[in-house]
Amino acid sequence: MPIEKDYHTFWYRSWGVSNPETDDWRLSSKQKIQVGVWIKELIPLCKHSNLLEIPLDQIAYVSMHLSYDKFWEDTSPKIKEMVDLSYPCIVVPKLRNPFNLPYVLLDGRHRITEMKKDGMASSKFYVISKDELYPYIHTEDDAYVKFGFRKKILSVDK
Repeated sequence: MPIEKDYHTFWYRSWGVSNPETDDWRLSSKQKIQVGVWIKELIPLCKHSNLLEIPLDQIAYVSMHLSYDKFWEDTSPKIKEMVDLSYPCIVVPKLRNPFNLPYVLLDGRHRITEMKKDGMASSKFYVISKDELYPYIHTEDDAYVKFGFRKKILSVDK
């Protein structure tokens, strides 16, 4: 699982023509700057005790509105070959998302796309609460600063 460079952005996410109905992944309607989280920093929060079976149709993720072929269109075949469904994805409940679904996927959009193609209805996911997630969120300016030294506070919808 190549997580060293995996990064999740909470901002507008679009390819081609922007669509506010699918592209607004900000944490709050008040959010004015791009923020994100390094997936590798969340791994210590992923424990057996927070591994839950969740229906796939309850999870919002970037590019979920695309067809299977469109999703993989600009992705290296090597990445597709590396998809390993044995690793659970990471979700957060009750995060703002353009699809108004109960969970937001932070890590595993290639895996969940393959799960859906394979006809799976649900899978096990690591569930991290908003309160657990928020301390790991940072601005672009402090993205490369060691976690312990980040001091910025976000204004987020609760």
